[in-house]
Amino acid sequence: MINTVQVEINGEVFTTEKNAKLISLCDNNITDLEFMCRAGACGVCLIKVIEGRGNITEKTEEEKILLPMLTDDKDARLACQVKIMGDIAVQKIEEFA
Repeated sequence: MINTVQVEINGEVFTTEKNAKLISLCDNNITDLEFMCRAGACGVCLIKVIEGRGNITEKTEEEKILLPMLTDDKDARLACQVKIMGDIAVQKIEEFA
């Protein structure tokens, strides 16, 4: 039995396997999230975690370096770095805060 989780992105709900990378979900579905470098270096995939903060992996070293340069929002993450462990809701941050 495969464990699945619900991921809401800008109000649209997707289902994926537990422990999947958010970027993989987006690669396999049409979503509002955009990616460029895919390595946590550019900030194009900046998101805000609305629900399920405890259901994603901790911030990566790349995020710890880049996020403070982009925003002071404690719920901001780089979508390319997030691994999903449970249900979450996120929204794209359109502009750097």
